[in-house]
Amino acid sequence: PTNDSVDLSPYETPLTRVHVNNTGNVATLYTIWMDRSLENAVEFIIESPLEIVVAPGESESVKIRLRPDSEASADDVHIATLWVRASSGMNLSASIVANISADHHLFIDAPDEVEVVPGVNKTIPITLFNNGNLEESLNISAVVDVGWETSFSSDEITLPIDGSLANTLTVVVPSFGGTEDLELAEGENHSVTITLYQIGGVIPLTTYAIKLVVSPVFMLEVEAWPDEMKYHAGWSRDWNVTLTNIGNKDVSVDLTWDIFKPGLEITSNDWEVAGAPDTLIMPQDVPVSLKFSVVMIELQPDVYLSADLRLTVTPDDPEISGSTIFETELQVSRLFSYTDYKLFPS
Repeated sequence: PTNDSVDLSPYETPLTRVHVNNTGNVATLYTIWMDRSLENAVEFIIESPLEIVVAPGESESVKIRLRPDSEASADDVHIATLWVRASSGMNLSASIVANISADHHLFIDAPDEVEVVPGVNKTIPITLFNNGNLEESLNISAVVDVGWETSFSSDEITLPIDGSLANTLTVVVPSFGGTEDLELAEGENHSVTITLYQIGGVIPLTTYAIKLVVSPVFMLEVEAWPDEMKYHAGWSRDWNVTLTNIGNKDVSVDLTWDIFKPGLEITSNDWEVAGAPDTLIMPQDVPVSLKFSVVMIELQPDVYLSADLRLTVTPDDPEISGSTIFETELQVSRLFSYTDYKLFPS
């Protein structure tokens, strides 16, 4: 043939043959040589004598060995031309094309395990590497085993040979209060699987799984906490509220009590907290009663006197994230009545 095509991988060294046919009527001496100027990363080697004699009407094969470089690119053209010259001076040639098969050698570099917090989106840096022998045009996807949503900073990429590209995976971690609450228990393990496909393809080229570990988190719901309390001089007002731990772990919490001047974080000496605990034990989803009083100790208050009561609730375990603040505005009011006036008909 005047042209020959050989399919091979970068790790094969196949042999092909070109046949020299003597169509004349006398035995002929043929000289053989190879033009390798376009071979690129595949070496074409003649393994037959460079001079052959062929009888009339007969043929002789010329063996050619193909030796690709281990990094030979499937994107490049690898071609050599075998020339045959008869003793009469006639030159003929045959082109041999080496078709390097695609070696999809892709690698995803990402952490093996990450912690996730309910209600907080988790961003995970990853790097993609192409160690194969062709430029890759890729789609990237990520699937969480429990169906959480995911996204990438770029989900369609091009990776050159020996190239790399940084990307960011975002996992949308649901909040408490939905159907996913069992998935958000402290210590629960899930996985997100990253997959690379050729654009338009459905066969995975490579995958990588990251373990998602749900971190302990503290969240509170409160009932009957007032936004404001009205006072007269010397009064004591009572709080009777209910706190519920809607996080994913039983906790012991520290209670920090402050009364600040309005709009500032400077302590007010006109009120004080009485009968308030410093700690509470808060099992998951169990309502806990909290009772205390705030006493106005200023006996001759200005009519415009006010302050901010602040309660800060913090888990005493530093590995548990989350703290909660509750505030009430304390106000002096001459128009405020502590109880309803009873009216009697005259």
